[in-house]
Amino acid sequence: MIAMKFKSIVLAVATVFLLGTTVYTIVRAPGSRRSATATAATIQKSIPGWGSRNLKNVALQVASECGDPHPTVIQYIKSDRIASYIVIMHGNFTDEMASRPPGAQAPAGNTLCLYIRAADGTVTGLILNSQLNSDLGQWGPVADISTD
Repeated sequence: MIAMKFKSIVLAVATVFLLGTTVYTIVRAPGSRRSATATAATIQKSIPGWGSRNLKNVALQVASECGDPHPTVIQYIKSDRIASYIVIMHGNFTDEMASRPPGAQAPAGNTLCLYIRAADGTVTGLILNSQLNSDLGQWGPVADISTD
């Protein structure tokens, strides 16, 4: 348990360093979100996929679970250093499933950052941010995913 919390803190610090943003709230420790599954029958070939689901399906499911099924922007990069896709979405997110002290409000923000394991599509980290200036382009080629 302590190792997972430490891993979350390291992940948040790495995100602040890599993306140049201020982290508002770490919503979940890695492994605490149930695995996202896709519902779409057709997989777009240009988007990374795992069997019957792809990066867009996983990202949209998490966005929907956080209260915004239609984010305005979805972008990602592949990070070979951490063997994950880093996905940034803009919208209005509130994570009602986040653990928090009794009576505390659910974490909310307008930028949602996901870490999705490249090998199998598992969401390993989730961060809500209150800023829209997350610039993935400074760290590698950015791919946009249509929000249609």
